[in-house]
Amino acid sequence: MVKEAKNLEGGIDAENLKLKKWEKRLNDIRNQREYLALNREVEAYRSGQKREAEERITRAHQTPQRARAKLADIKTRQTEIEEKREAETVRVNAELARASSSRR
Repeated sequence: MVKEAKNLEGGIDAENLKLKKWEKRLNDIRNQREYLALNREVEAYRSGQKREAEERITRAHQTPQRARAKLADIKTRQTEIEEKREAETVRVNAELARASSSRR
């Protein structure tokens, strides 16, 4: 998952390059109408892409944490099951011993 996060961070860098290119184009625009249209496009893209990439990075970093938490939960349940199994084995062995001694 760390690799995925690094890939996403690389994607953010690529998106930042696109934004710089668009911002450079802003300087080449001749009238206010073109400028405003491109500026709105850049701002919308910037906020949407950045937010989405940050969310994906956060999820990628959280995935190992969730997996560790789930593993801990599974180990706890496994321990509980093993304890129950051991208690049941002791009970069954005692029952068998009683049944065996009552036959004699």
